[in-house]
Amino acid sequence: MDLSPVHPGPAADKILVIQDDHRSAYVWEGHLLDQTLRARRPDDLWNFLRERDFHARVVHPLRATGFLRIYEIGRMKLDSSLITTLIERWRPKTHTFYLPTGEATIMLQDIQVLYGLRVDGLAVALPQYMIAMTRSHYLDLLGQYTGFRPQGEAALRGGSRISVTTIREYMEVLHPDITGETEDIHIDWYTRLALFFLFGGVLFPNTSENLVSLRFLHHLQQLDELPQYTWGATVLAYLYRSMCQGEHGHPGGHMWFSAASTGLGLAADLAVAATSTTTRVGCRTSVSPSSYEVGSLAWELPRK
Repeated sequence: MDLSPVHPGPAADKILVIQDDHRSAYVWEGHLLDQTLRARRPDDLWNFLRERDFHARVVHPLRATGFLRIYEIGRMKLDSSLITTLIERWRPKTHTFYLPTGEATIMLQDIQVLYGLRVDGLAVALPQYMIAMTRSHYLDLLGQYTGFRPQGEAALRGGSRISVTTIREYMEVLHPDITGETEDIHIDWYTRLALFFLFGGVLFPNTSENLVSLRFLHHLQQLDELPQYTWGATVLAYLYRSMCQGEHGHPGGHMWFSAASTGLGLAADLAVAATSTTTRVGCRTSVSPSSYEVGSLAWELPRK
């Protein structure tokens, strides 16, 4: 029996009022057919952990904060073709993937079950006082909470961001000194650096591929309060924002999704992608007129 060909695009576009600015429109017109999104992400954290393990005294507070599972999962292999396909099927109005068999999306339950992140609790928000802070203030705050204060304000980029590589190099120096006899305050400092490393290198990296916002220090002041925040919901909000802005050629926020969440029956591969965060957590965005970065993925528009 002959099967009729599957229609690759929308059967009717009357209700798709933003379709002209959607990435799939370029595909429909014959552009970007052989161009997949390429992953752009910093791997400093995974390179650091590949060569060494956290001491048990650091593992305990990391487990208490609720982030240890992310370290245990480790660096995930990205399926660029799958990511590209899903982005082309994403609809900002409904926050769902439009598939031939119906709609599918990523929910809070996916984030909670797969990664153990809390999906209820206190909102992750930037306090107003940090907006007016200067470079010197950020360096002082970094020194107070982590014992690490790079020399000179040149260590910061854009006033409130620091290189992930700089953090890694400092942790490499500290690592051999973390023992069973290390003072508690130094364990706390090291733990905050490890979490700061996680935020900037995995959870909320930006398009620079190597910078992390010092505004995250606000949430690292009290380690015992970290589990009270809804980090899972924040990750999902980043995903939605990233996908929505990505479809319109603007950089988005953090993008996490699992193939298991799409209803495609695929394995639970984690696709990690990120760009700048919103002002609620304090990273920046940047837009190039001819190319855009979606999560840690980048694609170029055809020249007209």
